[in-house]
Amino acid sequence: MNTNYRVRNTPEAEKDMAINIKALTIKDEYALGYEQSKIIAGLQKLTALFSEIGEIVTPVENDLNYKRMTALIFYMGLLSDFKDCALHVDCKTLAKRYRMNSPSPGMADINFLPEVGFKIDALRFNEKLTGKNARISDLAELTVSHEDMEILIAIKVFTAACTFGGYDYFSQLDFRLLAVDAPKPYKPPADDITPKIQMKDVINEDRFNIINEADKKFILAFDAAMLDCGWGLETNGLYKGYLWGRFMFIYYKLGVKAKKVAARIYIRENGIILRLYFSNIDKRRAYIENAPSHIKGVFTGAHGDCGHCGDNDHGGSCQHRKTYTIDGKVYEKCDGAVFEFWQPSMQKLPDYMAILDEFYNGRVEK
Repeated sequence: MNTNYRVRNTPEAEKDMAINIKALTIKDEYALGYEQSKIIAGLQKLTALFSEIGEIVTPVENDLNYKRMTALIFYMGLLSDFKDCALHVDCKTLAKRYRMNSPSPGMADINFLPEVGFKIDALRFNEKLTGKNARISDLAELTVSHEDMEILIAIKVFTAACTFGGYDYFSQLDFRLLAVDAPKPYKPPADDITPKIQMKDVINEDRFNIINEADKKFILAFDAAMLDCGWGLETNGLYKGYLWGRFMFIYYKLGVKAKKVAARIYIRENGIILRLYFSNIDKRRAYIENAPSHIKGVFTGAHGDCGHCGDNDHGGSCQHRKTYTIDGKVYEKCDGAVFEFWQPSMQKLPDYMAILDEFYNGRVEK
């Protein structure tokens, strides 16, 4: 059985962003009293379950069906009591939370569950309706079990860890959130955080034909991961590239008045470049010194070195110079050309998101 799993829930990306499930040490507060071995075994089996769902329901060009099914499974875990080896679902809350592009979805998704090993132990509607005509909002009772108890344990444990203030973080399917060294989850502000521009609507426009398919795949995955963390494209998030390329995508913090930028993607004829924005580098020194080479090298490589071009104009103290120390060596970088990640890839995406999380959500070193 495959012991790795990807972060983002698109079946075609399964091979690209692997998480070593066996290496996870589950936090006691998330384990819900279950043995670590059972949780790990259940998480491994979930990967096979997701793959099976993807193969059955997902057309190559659209993963909406897959997202609906995985969302339903986790909502059942989240909104249920786990007793007598089954999930006793809170149907009223399920009807409110599980919308999936419809105010009142039908029963097709629930009726699909037995095809992937689930058993519907109890099903009752508020009125005398048949499964053909009923909708999820008509449910009065729903009890679901699975032929493998460890899968139910994994679902309950994962959903317990991945819901914060009503925001369902499990949509990212990142099992690392259960670990003792988990990245800090993002809780969005109460304000509207809907991005003004949807990447999926613009990436296939003719003007972006210069982007190859691999880079488009990365852009869509990065965009989805950023949105999960509260960053997105505002109305002015699509720019001409000026000195940096033909075009660029700019990611702002959503739902806040001050438009803080965390990332840009430069689009050039020969590829794309991911530019991330960091300040107070020395406060994250320990993290950078222990980061993978494709992350650390951006801080310690020669690209972006300050040429002291403005010393005569600024008395030797240029406001665009970033100075920090890594492994005992002092670096001076120009903020107009620093922290550029060339040839970004799906395999490296978890590391990009991890360092963004470290700088924007992590604890500051004293």
